[in-house]
Amino acid sequence: MRKIIPLSFLCAASMFHLACSSETHYDSISTVVTVDVTKAVEADQKVKVHHRFQFDRDLGPLQSMDLVEAWLDTPTVMLQEGSVTDGDPFNLGIIRDMGISIVDQNNGTKVFWLYVTPTPSTLDKARFSELNVGDLRGFMTSAMKFEIEVNITLDTYQAMRYWRDICQMEEKCNVQLPFSMQFKMDD
Repeated sequence: MRKIIPLSFLCAASMFHLACSSETHYDSISTVVTVDVTKAVEADQKVKVHHRFQFDRDLGPLQSMDLVEAWLDTPTVMLQEGSVTDGDPFNLGIIRDMGISIVDQNNGTKVFWLYVTPTPSTLDKARFSELNVGDLRGFMTSAMKFEIEVNITLDTYQAMRYWRDICQMEEKCNVQLPFSMQFKMDD
């Protein structure tokens, strides 16, 4: 009888734990931030880009939605014929730094969120460091829209070289920066 009581207690405790525990899900968003190099050169290598995401998942019943990881991939060279990346001499060295703020959809204020400074060891993929923001649902509208403001400072030499070599100093010169975020969500 002694063996049955602890075993049944253990079974009951594990069922209680499973009933009360939450499930953890991961979701990711990938997009491209397009930077007009010409405007950046004219504005002393600083540009500001607004980007809006809309989550198709119902985030209402979630207990939390936290950013786990965010990263920036190698820039995509944009030519008139389309994107070119093979043999491209440009990498994340074109970016001096990049800061991302969350635009609070409820009152329009901005909260600084992420920052990255590519280094020689991260010129193919740079990981953002996460700052002071936990659960992101408080920054979304009821339609699950989430807006960020991206502040990018380009490296002067690399931006001028890109404008000269890739765009032949045309009036419009874009570079695309692939940007990804992975979120952890608890039900």
